[in-house]
Amino acid sequence: MVDRLTFHGHRYVDENFKEAQAARERLMIELDKPLIQDTTFTETSLITQKFETVSKIKEYRERHEQLTALLQRADSLLDSVISQDKGTGALHDIALTVHSLKSSVESEIKIAHTLIIEIEKFKEERKMTTQEFEAEKKEWEKKRAEKDKEIEHLKRLYREIKNKQNTFFLTKLANFVTWPFNKIFKY
Repeated sequence: MVDRLTFHGHRYVDENFKEAQAARERLMIELDKPLIQDTTFTETSLITQKFETVSKIKEYRERHEQLTALLQRADSLLDSVISQDKGTGALHDIALTVHSLKSSVESEIKIAHTLIIEIEKFKEERKMTTQEFEAEKKEWEKKRAEKDKEIEHLKRLYREIKNKQNTFFLTKLANFVTWPFNKIFKY
C-alpha cells in the first residue's frame, strides 16, 4: 500500500515520511511553545533576580560560589529547552535568551574568579612586605640595642676615666698643697 502512495506524481519515499514526521514534531512543539515559554520565562526571571542580588555581594568567594550555583541552574534550563526542542528549532528564540543569560553568569564568574586571584596576590604581596618590614625592624632594633650597649660601655669608661683623673688630680693637688708641709713635718 505504501508503495502506491504518490506526492506530486512522484512515489512517496522514506524521506517524505521523515520530513512529515519532523514537521509534525515541530508543530507539536509549536503548540506547546507558549507553556514552555512561560515556564522558561519564570525560571529566567528568578535566575536574573538572583543574579542581580549575587552581583552585589562584596565578598568575591561567596559571589563566585553563588554564581556557580546560578550557572548550574541556567545550564539545566538550557538543557531542558534544547531537549524539549528535539532538534526542530521551534524553541530557538527561547534557547537564545537562556544562552544569553548563561553567558552573562559565566562572564560574572570569570570576573569574580579574576578578582579572587588578584586579591590573593595582593594579600600575599602585602604579607611579604609586612614580613620584610618586620625583618628590617628586628634588624634595626638589634643594631640599636648593640649601639645602646656600646654607648653605655663608653659612658662607663668615661666615668671611670673621669674618676681616675679626678682622683689623680686630687692626689696631685693634695700633694702640691701638702708638699711644703711635708718638708716641714718630715716624719
